[in-house]
Amino acid sequence: MASTSMSLTRACKVHAVLACSIPSVSSAFLTTNVTFLGQPVEMPSQRWSQRRCSRPGPVTVRAEEVKEVTQAKGLSRESGGQWLSCTTRHVRIYAGYVDPETQVMDQSQLDKLTLMLDPDNEFEWPEEMVEKVYDKYRELVETYAGADLTEYTLRLIGSDLEHYIRKLLLAGELKYNLDCRVLNFSMGKPRIDPADLDDVEVEE
Repeated sequence: MASTSMSLTRACKVHAVLACSIPSVSSAFLTTNVTFLGQPVEMPSQRWSQRRCSRPGPVTVRAEEVKEVTQAKGLSRESGGQWLSCTTRHVRIYAGYVDPETQVMDQSQLDKLTLMLDPDNEFEWPEEMVEKVYDKYRELVETYAGADLTEYTLRLIGSDLEHYIRKLLLAGELKYNLDCRVLNFSMGKPRIDPADLDDVEVEE
């Protein structure tokens, strides 16, 4: 397991990616004026969508500015320039920065954590659900502040976030995307209230 002595307090900039390609949801980097771990959170805003989007357009970043942001800092492996990631079914967390245009990973920027949410489009993601997951993500990173920046720590964050997504699904706040390429209902089959169905009598 790759590890480094770098602390999560160094990873103070949260970089979030919604990896959806269905027409009703756009993929974007979010811009939010919030403080995180005692410092302002810098979340670059750049469209990353393959199809038509219905969500309000985020502030765009010119390609030159993006390249400037993703410029390598020259960190060696001994300084933490190595691949650190966590991958679950619906959550992918990377220590580093992903260029929104080329999708190239710059691992030398270990002051940033990149979150990729639901890359398989298994769920529908209205704006309020995206914000809920991002808020939980920020909360988890702050909870683990001070821990070593290792794959184990990232897996703890990713697993907790995966459980949170399941909680939203069971509460009826999150729904499966029935237009998903593969419908395998990885978090359980959809639950339907018989009272919502026509021509169905519900015994009291």
